[in-house]
Amino acid sequence: MAMPIFWLCLVFGIYVAPINAEETEGVKTPPGEAALPTPEVILQSGITALTEQFRRSSDPKDILAFLDKEIARNFDFTHMGRLAAGYYWNSLDESQRATFEQQFRQMFFQSLARQISNLGNPRIEFYPARPGSQPNEITVSARVMQPQGIPILMDFRFYRSEQGWKVFDVMADGSSAVLYYRHFYNDLVARYGLNALLNSANP
Repeated sequence: MAMPIFWLCLVFGIYVAPINAEETEGVKTPPGEAALPTPEVILQSGITALTEQFRRSSDPKDILAFLDKEIARNFDFTHMGRLAAGYYWNSLDESQRATFEQQFRQMFFQSLARQISNLGNPRIEFYPARPGSQPNEITVSARVMQPQGIPILMDFRFYRSEQGWKVFDVMADGSSAVLYYRHFYNDLVARYGLNALLNSANP
């Protein structure tokens, strides 16, 4: 399955405009968490590291290995998988959920690696972080300025876990990656049954 390139290939883009510290004043850091990296720092660190990797090698296999080793820790694939599976998550036992999560992560990063390998050099301007829909959520918005084409507004949605801030969804012009997957899995189950959830890494 090929995911929409409009958000996927730019999840951790190749150029980022700097964010000033004062731009995040509107988002309060809970007491005792000052040492945790902020969503802005996490995002920019990922972009910087990916830029360096891209310069070393743009081979999809190398990018996939890099994403799995260096970028995956910034995502909560358990949470993302649960949201993507939707209603069907409750029909899976613990072992099946672990299998589904692993395949979901594999499919996500395989598609991302393929798209990154074909990237050009888009310019990405970040906006101040703002509170999300829940008390423990923060959204960082970015405008992707493509060499040709209409600019894309992206929202990186983070939530505060026990391990720090984690990405749980990416949106482009209001279209959610998690909801995209939910529609995909709903269609998959409707066509092939619940077991298809556990064999969806290479649909």
